[in-house]
Order: sequence, then C-alpha cells, then structure tokens
Amino acid sequence: MDALSTSYNNAIDVLVASGRRFLELPLIMLGPAAVLAFFGILALIWLAGRTRGKHWPSRTFIQYFAIAYGLVACVVIIDRKLNMVLNEVHSLRGLKALVADALRRPVGSAGSGGAAAINREFFFDKDRVKSGLQELFAQDSAKRESVKRPIHVDMVATVNNPAVDYVSIEVGLPHEIRMHVAVIDLRYPGLEVCITPEFGEKIMTTDFARANDCVVAVNGEAGNSPATNSGLGQWKGNWISRGKAVMLEDTDLRPFMSFDMENHGRYFEAKIVDTTVTPEKYNTIWGRFDLLLDGKKIIADTTRTPRTLMGLSSDGSRLILLVADGRQPGYSRGLDLEAGAQIMLLFGAANAMVCDQGGSTCMYLKSTGGLASVPSDSVGERPTYSHIGVKLTK
Repeated sequence: MDALSTSYNNAIDVLVASGRRFLELPLIMLGPAAVLAFFGILALIWLAGRTRGKHWPSRTFIQYFAIAYGLVACVVIIDRKLNMVLNEVHSLRGLKALVADALRRPVGSAGSGGAAAINREFFFDKDRVKSGLQELFAQDSAKRESVKRPIHVDMVATVNNPAVDYVSIEVGLPHEIRMHVAVIDLRYPGLEVCITPEFGEKIMTTDFARANDCVVAVNGEAGNSPATNSGLGQWKGNWISRGKAVMLEDTDLRPFMSFDMENHGRYFEAKIVDTTVTPEKYNTIWGRFDLLLDGKKIIADTTRTPRTLMGLSSDGSRLILLVADGRQPGYSRGLDLEAGAQIMLLFGAANAMVCDQGGSTCMYLKSTGGLASVPSDSVGERPTYSHIGVKLTK
C-alpha cells in the first residue's frame, strides 16, 4: 500500500511539474501547442460521437467550444505567467537579501534573524564536510556514468544567526544538484521549536514561518495528494505542539522526533509505537521513513527527487534540516536517499527520517525573507498540514 501511494503521489508531482514546464514555454510556442490540444480534444469528442453512431460535434458546437476554449486558455496562461513573474521577483529579492547580508558582515559573524551579533565557529567542520561531499559525489558519478567526469562541489556556509548555520550546496555536472542545510543548536538560550499547532487547512511553510517568527522552517506532511483537502490518509503519526496533542496515531511504519521544554531532541524509530504525551514529547513531529539509526543507513533508494530530511545529533543537542531541490533539469535533478543519508552524517546527524517530499519540499529562511529553496512546482511552494521551525525569543 505504501508503494502504491508513493507511486500515486510521484505521478501527481510529475504531472503537475510537466504542466508547469509547459506553461514556461514562450507565448509563440504556447499558441501552436494550444491549437494542437484544441484539435486533439475535438478529435476525442468526434470519436466518442462516432462510437454512438452520431454525427457529432455540430458546427455550432465547435464554434462555441472554440470560443470557450480560447478564453479559458488565455486566462490560464496569463494567470500562470503572472504568477511565474511574481515568484521570480520574490526569489530574486530573497537572493539579493542573502547576498547583501553576507557582504555586510565578515565570515563567522551572526547575521540577521534575531539576537545580537557574535563571533563563533561553525557547528560542523567545513573542510571535512566539503571533502566528504566531493568524495561522495565522485563515487556516485563512477557508479552512474560510463564516462568519468570531473565533479564540482560548491558549498557556501553562513552563520545565519547565533543558533543556526545555513549551508547552500551545489553539485556540478553531471548531477546538477542543489541542496540547503540548516544546522541548529538546540541548547541556545531563547531558542524555541515551533510546530504547527492544529490539524486544519493546509498552509504554506512561509506563512507558518512568518506567523511564528521562525529563523528557519521546513515543510511537514501534505497527506494523500497536493489537493488542499486531501487528508492525511495513511501518512499519520504523532503530532504534538507545545504540550498539546494534535494527533496521536503512531504506528510501526512512522518514525517521529520529539523535543522537551528545554528543546532536548529525541528520535523514535519507526518500529517503536508510542502514543503517550510525556514531558519529553512537548513538541513532536512525525516523518515517513527512517533514514539513519545510530549512524547506520537504513534506506538504499537511488532515485533522484526533491527531498526533505530531518535529523538529530547523537546527544539530541543539534537539529539538522536538509532540503534538496529537484525535478528541474538544468537547475537541480534531486537527491537520492543513499547520498542523503551520507550528507546527514557529514553534518552530524546520528538519527534521521525522510519526510514528505516532491512538490511539498521547501525551506524558509528569515534572513532572505522567503524560500531559500526552489520548489519543483516552479510557480511556488505547495501547502502542507504540518511544519517545523525554530525561532529566537531573546
């Protein structure tokens, strides 16, 4: 059942992404394509009429259909084009803010997003991580490619604020993978873990993050499909926000991650079934599958797709959030879980879970004023039922 539901979700994501790519074509190409689609629909209607022995459609029907089709096509194309332009503007503004922020301060200093500026080391070994990434993707290339090609890994790490490091990773051809990693010190004074407080309508991760003044946030679960009222279906687990149980439907299929009032993190692997509310589960969010357990890789999936991964260090003091863009040839093809597990290990995760992915995958950064990632739907992020982020109250 899991495999069928996953295939269904992936098929929807691919169809949605294909539609978005179609609308990205220049208007001069959209015109002929729309005309071909029009005659294709008419051909289907004609065939349907012939099978019932009717000479249909009539000339009057074709005329009215052509007018209605043209009007709807124009409205849809103009609406989508405007949305694309607006999202490009928002993305450029976010990038401009990030670059300006980096230029204003020396490397190693705190950025905007809360608390006073301080100087400190990164929460991870930059050189070790970069060399690990280089080796990882070189090995991956050797497995996938018949011709050996040089692999370029570009990693830009910034101290986003006193409690958060943000890392942008770009892996060059032939992979074209772009990732975003946030490493969070859960022990930082005044830090608060934020989880969506109720099971209501789906909302955007950016809306959740801004409403809670989050420094960084990622998507949670979107449920059965991208539809706004799709329901969670089988994708249920434990969901607790500030001590209030929103949903306690843990099974031996779903892992979850909990934080007590001091933000100490604990990981509960999928096979553990626990539906109690205890002080150690003051904030709780569930995932889809185990990825790492005590530093050991659990999944060997080599399919490249957009990913959202959440992990904890062995002592529960660091939260690692990884978002990989995907399904965007020429920009980012996506990340496989074999590599994803290794990257989480490099950034210090001992336990990690795979969360809702595909079109739902996204990461918000307060320092950019919006998304750091580029969702696979192209025209914008997809709303989800749950979200996780962190904010600073001091």
